Amino acid sequence: MGSSASSRINEFQKIEADLKLTTLPELDKLLIVAQDLLKYTEQLRQRIVSYHDLMMRIVKLQSYKNVTLVDAFKIWYLCALVCNDSKGDSVQFECKIENFDQEFASESLKKLMNFVWTLIYKQGSVVAFAIEDKFVQDEKEQLIICDTGICGDFKLQLWPFLCSSFLCYLRSAYRLAPFLEEKINSQINLIRKYLDVHKAEKLTKSINQQALTRLCEHLKYFGQLVDRYHQEVKTFTSKYKQIMVEMHPLSQEVLRQEGNQNYIFNDERTILKSKIQDIVRKYAPEYELKETALMQNEIRLKQQRRKVKPKTKLERRRTEQAALTFPTTYHWVGHEYFDTFFSAQSLTLSELEECRAQGEEARKKLFKITGVNQWRDKTIKSVFECLTWMLSAELNKNLKQSELKLLKEEPWIHFIGQKKHKFNDISRDIVTHLKVWLKYFSPIRYQRICNYYQDFLKRQRELQKNKFEFHHLVRDLPPQNQYNALSSFTKNIRVNETYISKIEKLFEMTIESSGKMGEELYDSWQEIVDQADSIKYQIGTPFNEFIKEFRPNTLAELDQLQNRKAERKQTKLSIACIEI
Repeated sequence: MGSSASSRINEFQKIEADLKLTTLPELDKLLIVAQDLLKYTEQLRQRIVSYHDLMMRIVKLQSYKNVTLVDAFKIWYLCALVCNDSKGDSVQFECKIENFDQEFASESLKKLMNFVWTLIYKQGSVVAFAIEDKFVQDEKEQLIICDTGICGDFKLQLWPFLCSSFLCYLRSAYRLAPFLEEKINSQINLIRKYLDVHKAEKLTKSINQQALTRLCEHLKYFGQLVDRYHQEVKTFTSKYKQIMVEMHPLSQEVLRQEGNQNYIFNDERTILKSKIQDIVRKYAPEYELKETALMQNEIRLKQQRRKVKPKTKLERRRTEQAALTFPTTYHWVGHEYFDTFFSAQSLTLSELEECRAQGEEARKKLFKITGVNQWRDKTIKSVFECLTWMLSAELNKNLKQSELKLLKEEPWIHFIGQKKHKFNDISRDIVTHLKVWLKYFSPIRYQRICNYYQDFLKRQRELQKNKFEFHHLVRDLPPQNQYNALSSFTKNIRVNETYISKIEKLFEMTIESSGKMGEELYDSWQEIVDQADSIKYQIGTPFNEFIKEFRPNTLAELDQLQNRKAERKQTKLSIACIEI
């Protein structure tokens, strides 16, 4: 491997070479194998750097000079303690790696290298798959054992998982880098001999010679990069336990000086990124900021990333009425899998919101027109009874022969005499709004909405279960885009965790209760129609005046109406408070 790290190392420098194929089969085979080795060397470098970069960004150290893994751990552990009110042993952390050097010379690794190199000449690019398998095996191993206590900040919760993946890939790099460097250099020498001895096209030969020269320089820096990170890990493993002891009194000082409410969000136990920056400035003054030019370049890159795919922001709803809606907007993550997932969630919530809003509006109008809002049994079944009484009076007590039916699908209300019959204003309004309500809450439609909702909850459980696998799926994004994706994903996680209780309560209070009313209506509509002709209702009589004589105990008492109104207001306020 390379010598000690140089200050000229650029960890974001890609390892690649534009090698051009020739008309010589043996030479082309060597070029293809070299390209495959380069491809997975670059993949290894990119994943190590991106995980390291993410760990720095989470604790807001990306703008400081010469910060290392141990510095990132110090700030992370301090913030995690602050989120736990600085309670002793509330944050547990243990690193299972002690020394890469002891593992490097294992016989199993040497056998793997020999096996891979033998396959290069037999099956060409199979080396790529062998190395990729090694990466996957390493990443599944948990090298960090951690418990963040009651900390609810997803980024702080994710940091140990990122650290574990970083250590896994770095260990692979430390083992594989000398092997890759040796074999790629061997390939380069063979390619150069072929280019010198055989007659390849002059232009192709020149391009390949230049590419190979650049490649050798990149490989040297790759070895130095792995060395530098290896030194960071050695320092980290030797000091992290001591740091954990030192951070406890410092976290108490932070809370004493600043106060919990300045750092912690209610019961969510999250911490603002600006507060992390305050902690770095006030309690780690030894860190030196980067040059202004580098910081401005970082800001410029951030602004460019925002222009690529704009994020949609969840609207802040503060009024009581607006708070009683299903939240439907998530932040754009910038990764196909997650954006497809959150689009499905948003679409389901949009369906639920349309069902709730349209159904609620139709139901309120029906209750107001018929006066059922003052009945003890305030249901759509009662509305349908009023409709049948009025239609029977309009048809001279001949409704039964006119075949009024409720259908499971559109047109919902089937009325044979409907085209010839002239509805009065009240019966026409009832039929119009009842059709709208049945569009959403007939049993078949209600079951469909319930299926959408169950699918939504299933996806929620899957997300909750697998949220710490997030970084594995975005690891191949460009490093500068990964933190942006992580920030958006964190906001979506927080939206889910904040609003799920509101969604469940809203579904139960609005959609589920309306669905039960729909089932009750469809179970009894035939009996209501059959009895309508025997009811002595006269057109023009207000339903509530008629019901006082027909069913004396149907109307609710004044105190019952007031209690019902108070309960409804309290329920709305409780749901609104969930959002606020």
